[in-house]
Amino acid sequence: PSGDVKDAKMTLECSGKILVVLFHPGVKDVLLTCSTGHEGCHMRLWDLQEDCKAEKLLIDVHGEAEVMCASFNVRGNLVATTAKDGQVRIIDPRKNKVVHEFPVAQGQRDTFVYFMDDTDKLVAVLGFSKGGAREIGIYDAATGKCLKDLEVEGDSGAMMPHFDIDTKLLYVASAGAPSVQFFLLSTKAPYIEQLSRFKSQHDFKGFVMAPKVECAVRKVEINVGWQLAKNEIKRISFTVPRKRAEFFQDDLFVPTASPAPFMNSTEWFSQKHTEKEGPVYVSLQPNGMMPLSEAPEEKLTERQIKYHQRKKEAQAPKAKGCLGHENSAEVRQHFQQLAELMDTSSNPWDAQGEDQEDSDWSD
Repeated sequence: PSGDVKDAKMTLECSGKILVVLFHPGVKDVLLTCSTGHEGCHMRLWDLQEDCKAEKLLIDVHGEAEVMCASFNVRGNLVATTAKDGQVRIIDPRKNKVVHEFPVAQGQRDTFVYFMDDTDKLVAVLGFSKGGAREIGIYDAATGKCLKDLEVEGDSGAMMPHFDIDTKLLYVASAGAPSVQFFLLSTKAPYIEQLSRFKSQHDFKGFVMAPKVECAVRKVEINVGWQLAKNEIKRISFTVPRKRAEFFQDDLFVPTASPAPFMNSTEWFSQKHTEKEGPVYVSLQPNGMMPLSEAPEEKLTERQIKYHQRKKEAQAPKAKGCLGHENSAEVRQHFQQLAELMDTSSNPWDAQGEDQEDSDWSD
């Protein structure tokens, strides 16, 4: 059909097996690749504005360990990777330097890593436990300490995860399975909460997320996913049920990173304007839509009014007895205290006979 891609715009001369291809999230024309060959595993940064016969930067920090996943932080100045040697590395790619490195318990296959927020203090790792079950771990990036790990049931297919840093929701689809699992991650305890799952009519062959600006905010659509099935590409709408959906749900739709680049590749590689690094945040609030946090107090329904009345009656002080007691337990305790004060050495109700002379019994 018309519109198919036939000719490549450019070709990157990268030797070995390609493991990762990742565009920089905020800098135009910067591409990261990881590949492995007879000389080991190499990470490369490319400037697509220039001649791509050679990489702009070569990062050689993984040795012979194959990289499985790479992700940028919010500012785009650090890269987190997982490799088959079981190590997570936090890398400053422009300095060819490992900032932090630590082992993880999530195995050595199909492992993914994500920065939790813009502080870069915590990372989430998704992989497999030693027993082969899927496992999520939250790690301190500086010390490598595991703050929380959770073993979860999952499908056997290859994982296709996506982490939404705005809502802290982790979506995990599986190749050959019809469902998407949801997990709520947090930078505070309990760190990981397993939620429900989405069921599709078709098995997943691919799964990606659209930019947040594509969400139908008025329908409380927090994410849009695209499913590659056997014979179709299907749009999946992830929504949150809300009673007052006529208001902008500002607790769900926080300012999000704009998909527009915040600088060009020349500026980023030169590192002359590091103060400009970082996304530009935009509001998703539609024009004329009042935020829920500023909405007037909701009028109660008749059912809600009756509920609050019953709750108020249950919490109201109960009538007291003549001795000031409110319940049978207090009455019982009162008489037990009285019993402890009584002299039990003799029974006051025993009959007391009078002393009599023997002659009184004679005839």
